[in-house]
Amino acid sequence: MDIRTFFERHRTVIVWIFRLIVGGTFIISGLAKMIDVWGSIYKIEQYLNVWGVPQPRSIVFFVALMLSGVEFILGCMLATGSYKRVSVWAMTALMAFMLPLTLYIAIDDPVPDCGCFGDFLVISNTATFLKNVLLVAMLVYLLFNNNKVSGLFSTYTQWLEGFLCVIYVAVIGFFGYSVQPLVDFRPY
Repeated sequence: MDIRTFFERHRTVIVWIFRLIVGGTFIISGLAKMIDVWGSIYKIEQYLNVWGVPQPRSIVFFVALMLSGVEFILGCMLATGSYKRVSVWAMTALMAFMLPLTLYIAIDDPVPDCGCFGDFLVISNTATFLKNVLLVAMLVYLLFNNNKVSGLFSTYTQWLEGFLCVIYVAVIGFFGYSVQPLVDFRPY
C-alpha cells in the first residue's frame, strides 16, 4: 500500500486527528492568552518596543483581545468540524502570517519566548517555529480534505456553537482584564 492509498483509506480518522490537534492548539493558545489579557498586552508591547514601533495601549489591547478570541473561536470551530471551509481557510491565512513571523523570531531572537501560550506554556522561539510548520502541514491537508468529513453539528446548528464560543471567550476576557486572571500561570 502506498502513502496516497493509505491517506485516502483512512481519510476520516486522519481528518479528525488533525482537526483535534490543530483546533486544540488554537483553543489552548487563545484561551491561555484570554485568561491573562494583561500578560498578552505586555508581550505584544515587548515585541513592539524591540521593533521600535510603540503603539497606544488601546490598540494593543484591541489586538490582544481579537487575536486571542479569534484563535479560540477558530480552534473550537475546527475541532468540532463546524464551518469547515471558513475555519480552515481562516486558520491557514493566520498561519501564513505567523509562520514567516516565527521564522524571523527564531532567527533574530528579539524576545526570549514567543508568548504563543501566554505564561501557561513557555516554549522557545525555535520550538514555536517548528510547531507552526507542523500546524501548517496539517492545515494544508485539511484544506483539501476537511469538507469530505462531516462535523459534530449540522449546518443548521453550528451557529449556536459559534455564538456560545464568542460569549464564553468574551466573558473570560472581560474577567481577566477587569478583575484578575481566572488562573495565574506565573510561578510566583
